[in-house]
Amino acid sequence: MKKVILTLVFAVFTAFGFAQQPTYGCGGNDGGHDHQRCVEIDKRTDACRPSIDGPAILCWSDLRAALYAGASYSQAIQVGKKSKAVITQKGSNVSVTFQYGTGGAYNVIKVNQSDGGGLAKANWSYVTQLGKGNSANVTQTGLKNKSDIDQYGNYNTAIVDQKGHRHMSDIDQRGTSNKAKVTQVDCKNRAKVFQKGCSNDSDQQQSARANLASAKQIGHYNESDQKQSGVGKNLAKVRQGSSYNYAFNNKASQTKIGKRNSAYIDQDGRRNTATQKQTGKRNYAEADQRGLLNKSTQTQTGKRNEALVVQRGKRNTATQTQTGDDNMALSFQGGIKNKSISIQKDDNNYSLMGQLGFNNFAKADQSNGNQVSIALQGGSNNIIRVTQSK
Repeated sequence: MKKVILTLVFAVFTAFGFAQQPTYGCGGNDGGHDHQRCVEIDKRTDACRPSIDGPAILCWSDLRAALYAGASYSQAIQVGKKSKAVITQKGSNVSVTFQYGTGGAYNVIKVNQSDGGGLAKANWSYVTQLGKGNSANVTQTGLKNKSDIDQYGNYNTAIVDQKGHRHMSDIDQRGTSNKAKVTQVDCKNRAKVFQKGCSNDSDQQQSARANLASAKQIGHYNESDQKQSGVGKNLAKVRQGSSYNYAFNNKASQTKIGKRNSAYIDQDGRRNTATQKQTGKRNYAEADQRGLLNKSTQTQTGKRNEALVVQRGKRNTATQTQTGDDNMALSFQGGIKNKSISIQKDDNNYSLMGQLGFNNFAKADQSNGNQVSIALQGGSNNIIRVTQSK
């Protein structure tokens, strides 16, 4: 029987082309749950960090002289027609802009910098625009903040608001009518946005310290919303589409409250939705969806909880809710209209679900800790319901 079960698990993983692998000999000698699970989550650690590489500084000697004197340096270059740059600086800061207007132009840049502190503590803003109708708005208040905005195309909008110290923001937009907004408060937060296509929308809000957020959108009409707060050092990463596989109308939402929580969303296809909410410390969530109208919702409260959703096909739905510590939930679904629900309360619960086919349903509701549920289905219209408590 174990061979049959593991064979089905392998079939699920093979169908999804995912790197999760079963572990033989699981269970341990003491019967406890402090050992390796039969199927675990191969947690990602990759991150996409911002890179500041704006237009070239024409005269470094003048820049240094201004900053050493407690003054500011502004460099604005315009080529073409009907571009506008408004730079307001108070304190000791650096602004470098380059605009190349094409067609009807009307590119607009607004930079407002205050505070700063000489060469070592100045705020830096870089903006590059090539095309028409692009808009960039940068506000920096504090010390040693850095912002880089690159817009290539038409009617793109970028807004950066940095308050505090040592924030870094990097926005790259290529295409038409893309929107990106970065808000950073406190210190040492990092944000990166890359958009290619039309009408993509990204909103990143970071407070507390040393959070890292990245959103990569390639395609049309995709949305990404990332919010990080609490103690800090949270990681959020969204990828929707790729250069060889454009994505359309996908939505990703990540909310992190606490410390060292990590969350990843990867979506390819059309009209997929992924939502992740984490409150606590060192929680991990990952959603990987390809196809049409798939939906994933992951909610974690506590410490060291892990959740993974992998879906291929269309109209599949996965919901994972974990409250407590050291819980693990995995859901693998391939096909059409499959639905999985995992609810875990207290500590050390484990839920594994795998469904292939059409219109299958699996639900596990576990409480009081140390519960284990494994639900695997292939075919159509199958139902599994598991309720466990002490």
